[in-house]
Amino acid sequence: MEKYLYNSGIKKIEYYLKRYNLLDLKISRLSELTDEYDYRQTYNKWLKNKCSSLEEDAIRNIELEQRIYKVRKWQNLITAILEYYKTKDKIKYKFICLKYFKKLTPIKIQERMNLTEEEQDGLRFEILNYIFAVAIKKNMLKEVEV
Repeated sequence: MEKYLYNSGIKKIEYYLKRYNLLDLKISRLSELTDEYDYRQTYNKWLKNKCSSLEEDAIRNIELEQRIYKVRKWQNLITAILEYYKTKDKIKYKFICLKYFKKLTPIKIQERMNLTEEEQDGLRFEILNYIFAVAIKKNMLKEVEV
């Protein structure tokens, strides 16, 4: 069970790292969904005098707001870690940019950074473990019990 939680946490971290440049767009689309739904519901109420219950509307909007909050929280965490690495550990910063943002292959990363695949795996492991620890500390992932 411990390994499963750790793996799912790492998968979640890599998901947000790979899509970091698209998170503003995701937040924007979720916000638009809320606005569009509110408009559609108001329009339908006026046009047909039919609507879903107020409770359903409230739940749907709360769920969308929670998703927006979650994405923003991950975006802020990754931004803070990127800023930290940019000033304190330029190798990790560059590795994140090449691997997750530019999505380069290990061979291309080796050409640019002169790191073997084993060194890249070690760097990836260090970065993901650091983000994992910070995410647990900020209650963004469930803590793995030993």
